[in-house]
This record gives sequence, structure tokens and C-alpha cells, in this order.
Amino acid sequence: MKFLLKSRNQHGVHSPFIYDLITKCLYKKTNKKYLNYYKETKKKIEDGFINNEITTKKAEILILLSQYFKPKNILEIGKSLGFAKLAMKVGFNNSKIISIDNCQENINISDSLFLKNRFKNIDKHFDIILFSNNEPKKTLPLFENCLCKINNDSLFIFNEIYNSKEMIDSWTKIKQDSRVSVTVDLFYFGLVFFRKEQKKEDFKIRVKTL
Repeated sequence: MKFLLKSRNQHGVHSPFIYDLITKCLYKKTNKKYLNYYKETKKKIEDGFINNEITTKKAEILILLSQYFKPKNILEIGKSLGFAKLAMKVGFNNSKIISIDNCQENINISDSLFLKNRFKNIDKHFDIILFSNNEPKKTLPLFENCLCKINNDSLFIFNEIYNSKEMIDSWTKIKQDSRVSVTVDLFYFGLVFFRKEQKKEDFKIRVKTL
């Protein structure tokens, strides 16, 4: 209820970048063939690969974001991998997606040797980094580690930003970071942009899905 009272739609948004994101992406009607393909493929995935935190509504948002930004390289970080990656791939099939289980010890995304040794032929930067299943104590360190793997147009997507008080605190600190230009709170996800040409702003946007 607090989110609904504070959130808004495209009206009153003066940033052309965010206005386009809302009207041409988040409020765009999802083609049913993409959702149907997602649901059909989802049924075929074994239980061990299911990400229970990615609901159909969240999957639709990821499909829309992937369609809109057409990311070449995506990095997914999470302890439960499957549906989020599937949704992003359904949105833009040409994306190259790398998944890392954040339960692994000593993960250091900022270490170029880590990516070079584990994933060959990957570009230096990621267009989207999806933190699909966050552990609050790891969120800020992973956020810091991933900053060296972005470009001006990169997007961070944080799942479960209201999952706990610790995660809410982490999300607040991320929004306040001087390197972050724009954040968009969708309730279901938190979007983080680093566009130097944008003035620092925070938005709470109600999404229209399904």
C-alpha cells in the first residue's frame, strides 16, 4: 500500500529516458506468444533448476526489459537459476547469458581473471546484470564488484528489494551511491542505471502487466 501511494505512472515524468522506458517498455502490451512460449518451456524445466522467486508477473517484466534494451551480454547472479534467465532469453534470443551461483565462495566479479578463466570469448562489459536471488549480506559487495563490468548504458536489475529490512537498507544505499544516476523502483524489481548524461533521480513506477 505504501508503494502504491508513493508510486506513479508516466504522467509527471520529465526525463525523456524514463518516459520512454515506461511507455515503450513497461507499459507495452506483451505479445502473448512470448508469454506462452515462456510458460510452455517453464513446464519442461526440471525442479532443480526452478527459481521460485521469479513469478509469471516478474517474468513478463524481464521479457519486456530484454525486448526493449536488446542486451548483447547478460550476467545473472543468484543462488537459484532458471526462470529469470529463461525470461530474458525469451525477450531477446540473441543475448549471451552467463549465470553464476552466488552461494559459491570467493566470487569476485571485479577480478578479470575470474571471468577470463571461467568464460571465454566474453566482452569486457555486460549490458544487463541481473541479481536474481539476493542474499542481503552479499548484495552490496556484489554491487561493488560488478561496477567494473559495466558501460554507460548498462542496467542492474535487483530482485526482492523489499524481501527484508536488510535488503531494503541495501537498496537504499545503492540508490544513494554517487555512481548511480537513475533508479526505478517497480516493487517487483529495482532498476539501476549509470548514464552520466542523466541527472540523479529516483522513481517509483507502477507496472501494468498481464
